[in-house]
Amino acid sequence: VLQHLRRAAEAFCEERGESSGADDNESRGSAARHVIGIVDALLGQNFMSTEEPGAASAPLARALDTLDETPELALYRCEALNAMGTLCSEREQHADALRHLSAAAELHARFSAPDALPLRP
Repeated sequence: VLQHLRRAAEAFCEERGESSGADDNESRGSAARHVIGIVDALLGQNFMSTEEPGAASAPLARALDTLDETPELALYRCEALNAMGTLCSEREQHADALRHLSAAAELHARFSAPDALPLRP
């Protein structure tokens, strides 16, 4: 279902003449592109929870390239960072794991502060 939703969002981007690639800064803010990033984060987490961590790396990396650190997307980005940190740790890539987990902790702290904007998943 998630992969079908991702393909549909990509097709929507193509119909509108937007890139669904992570390197296109012009389309970084589009709603369809955000849906693709959220779906990639969920796909990666799904692969992790179904004991297919090897398949989780690509969608998690795409999610991290796509998702901004805005209140609307921060929760999904934080979850993707945590999942990628866990994956790197399991692969004994400790420096990468620490980088991802530290970024997740910093993002969580920023949006958990008393004066922070509320998260809106």
